[in-house]
Amino acid sequence: MGNLANNALKYGAPETFIELTLKQDEQQVWITIHNEGNPIAPSEQADLFSGLSMMKKTPVGQRGWGIGLVVVQGVIKAHGGSVKVESSPEKGTTFTIEIPLDARGIQTKAA
Repeated sequence: MGNLANNALKYGAPETFIELTLKQDEQQVWITIHNEGNPIAPSEQADLFSGLSMMKKTPVGQRGWGIGLVVVQGVIKAHGGSVKVESSPEKGTTFTIEIPLDARGIQTKAA
């Protein structure tokens, strides 16, 4: 969550709100983080979670390793969940995390 919120602040339009939404039903939880600003190009979305590239439009003075989203995806997958991004000039950028409430059947026990 911290990485996604930090990215929303870093890449979102200045002086706009960042919206965090949490929803739950009997089986899973959805968390969304939304920001306005320049969209993530479809060509960049494809590699966003692969660790193969950093955002080309990193704000001046902002630094990073470019592996934060890889870690985010790894942690979410380890809990049986998924993460996706939707981004367009009209709607802004939204990251959606979906995690089952009970991942015991998905996770493997450590030896």
